[in-house]
Amino acid sequence: MSGRMRQTLKSLYRAIPLKRQLYRLVRKGPALPHSLYQHLHFEGPFEVHVDLGHKFRIQSYGTYVENELFWRGFAGSWESMSLKVWTALCRSRRGLTLDIGANTGVYALAAAALGREVVAFEPMDRMARRLERNVALNGFPIRVQQKAVSDRTGRLPIYDDLTEHNYSASLEGQGSNATSYEVDVCALDDYLAARGDPALAVIKIDVERHDPAVLRGMRRILAEQRPAMLIEILDTEIGVQVLQLLEGIGYRLFHIDERRGLFPASAPGPVGDHNWNHLICTDDQFEQAGIGGLLASSS
Repeated sequence: MSGRMRQTLKSLYRAIPLKRQLYRLVRKGPALPHSLYQHLHFEGPFEVHVDLGHKFRIQSYGTYVENELFWRGFAGSWESMSLKVWTALCRSRRGLTLDIGANTGVYALAAAALGREVVAFEPMDRMARRLERNVALNGFPIRVQQKAVSDRTGRLPIYDDLTEHNYSASLEGQGSNATSYEVDVCALDDYLAARGDPALAVIKIDVERHDPAVLRGMRRILAEQRPAMLIEILDTEIGVQVLQLLEGIGYRLFHIDERRGLFPASAPGPVGDHNWNHLICTDDQFEQAGIGGLLASSS
């Protein structure tokens, strides 16, 4: 199919009225297979239920993550095990919750829906605007910081692929199609010290291979508070650096297999093609969160 024909079909699809209302009715019937519902996307807000008593609204732009949330629900498909771990940690721990690399805000919104105090860091302007819109949709008191987190405070170049529907950018480079521009950055030790070093509950880190720099910039906080962390690690080289930076702090490490559950691990790194997230926590945090039932060996 030619590029012009594809664009014409997309334009015709966008012009179909009342898709969101129609798909809500379709969703009440038998579950559709992914091969079908992946094409049934729309633009507009919808509700996501974290559990029976907590929910948030999010704006769909016809992109993958929001489409999965609409058709399969929270923790029903996209990062299902990671979201279960995240919400268990949020329920069990009081204090400030940080979403580093928040994108459109799914993790931040879920934490706020559960009553947590949240700061969401997102350096990309287009994503920060979507994040702010999602925050406004809910009236949540999430503090959106349009900056990246690193091992210093100032400005650094970020590399961003501006093609349609791209979700990610990185301070570490982003391939031959990337455009570079400068963004504000902060070290968490600096950011939190300026705010009186509030008690931390849990941190999510999704920064496209910049994870070691984020951890270097929070050495003091790690040593003093040992917050629980959910962290994406995209390759074993990054995993080795992360493990070295966490040595001696007293953390346990788990791979998160999004379908099978948690696996205790000796070193962080990807599991298979799509399982990049890891849980890093203390024994007490693991027990308090009550996530032993998510261990793969117990399922």
